[in-house]
Amino acid sequence: METDSISVIIPVYNAACSIGPCIESILPQSYLHEIILVNDGSTDHSEKVCLSYQVKYKDKIRYVCTKNHGPSHARNKGLDMASGEFVMFVDADDTVSPGCFGYAMEGQKKLDADICFWGMTKHFPGSGSVSYIPKEDQAEGNEACQKVMLALKLNKERYFYFGFTWNKLFKKNIIDKYGLTFREDISVAEDELFTAEYCRHIRSIKVLPQALYNYQIAADSLTMKRKPQDEYITVSETLMQLSDTYIYPPLTAFDRIRAYSFALRGYLENGAVALFTNRQLRHILLHVRAEDVPTAYFQYKPNLTRSALSIRHAAVRALYLLFIHLFKHIK
Repeated sequence: METDSISVIIPVYNAACSIGPCIESILPQSYLHEIILVNDGSTDHSEKVCLSYQVKYKDKIRYVCTKNHGPSHARNKGLDMASGEFVMFVDADDTVSPGCFGYAMEGQKKLDADICFWGMTKHFPGSGSVSYIPKEDQAEGNEACQKVMLALKLNKERYFYFGFTWNKLFKKNIIDKYGLTFREDISVAEDELFTAEYCRHIRSIKVLPQALYNYQIAADSLTMKRKPQDEYITVSETLMQLSDTYIYPPLTAFDRIRAYSFALRGYLENGAVALFTNRQLRHILLHVRAEDVPTAYFQYKPNLTRSALSIRHAAVRALYLLFIHLFKHIK
């Protein structure tokens, strides 16, 4: 494994028009060890574009084509291939800012940080852009790291900043040591679960006050589409389990509320009958408690989680949830 080097993993799916600028933004970066392009069964001419770059930059670009299994499978394939000391994930329709890798590595070296975070600029189609720059921070030790993690989760950005994988620098040896992978059985919050699981094993964290990533918002993005209810339940249960491993109680409380919001979203986006027929969903929605926590913990909209959790009696909560479901779908 080459020291002070970064492997960049890029899942590619029908990105023929965007993968070029993405690669071009990465090639000049310092500390670059390799770019791993994983073609996830594209049906456009993405392969042609990827191969043209591989031929031109044989010493930097590796390419593999797989059947279409989704971005988690592609990222896992990339992790299997990566040989740098650090790993970054980049989406094929995004770019990194000039100097991104240098800023990230210099920040990491100051603390030998197990994970390094930075800000980003969101670009909206036809309506400009907005940057989010986090407050500079760092910590060593389990509880201190978890305090920083909570601060990141409570940020004003509200676009699930903590969970994204593309605004972070990961250590490959931690990923390998604990056998960390992206879950391939879900298509919602799989990046958040990977980040959360990774952060169980960190002893140091660094937050850089720079917007180093350019995130393109697309109206037809997968994140905008409705997902099966079972996937939301899986995410909710996993976050519940992870929350029990924290030693900083406020972080545990936040993640339990976050988990509840996933279960509630799965319920509201699917059939109301699941409240009675799905035992796992029923247990989460009717019996999870979260009392005496700051209002800031309920920052994600719609703000139904706080209302539901304030109802202590299961039967009353069930009636409330049924009413909300009916109202939402009639409207």
